[in-house]
Amino acid sequence: MMKTTKIFCLISCFFIVGCSWLIPNPSPEQVRKKEEMMRAREQEYRINTLKKINIDDGVDYKEAQILAGLYFSDYISGCGCPGKIIDAGDHWEVELFFGYAAEKMKNNLIIDKASGKMTLTNYPTINDPLKEFLNYRRAPIFSGPLTDGENK
Repeated sequence: MMKTTKIFCLISCFFIVGCSWLIPNPSPEQVRKKEEMMRAREQEYRINTLKKINIDDGVDYKEAQILAGLYFSDYISGCGCPGKIIDAGDHWEVELFFGYAAEKMKNNLIIDKASGKMTLTNYPTINDPLKEFLNYRRAPIFSGPLTDGENK
């Protein structure tokens, strides 16, 4: 029995190592083209998503959902999500959860209903979301608060 197990393991290792040599590595040019295609798709998605928003008539619940999602992905984290959206009169308050354990952040994202201005303590303020989210290449290369202050 032990000899059969050893032979099976040895054959499996040869198969795995042998098959890994069959997978070609992409050239730098192929990698660049794929990255350009992904950026173009992301820009197309942003344009189509932002077309659904009309700030001139005020930010409604559905538009607040869209804006919160874009803000979260650009400035907070790739892991987590916006949560409950609370109507607070002249603005929306959006609960935010980050990390794989979905830890609630201490502060809520504030979205002004009249202007769409978005604020979150220790994070960038977005004054004109339609303009600023369209130019996704200007999105920060960091993720996290602007200060060392705790925001959990």
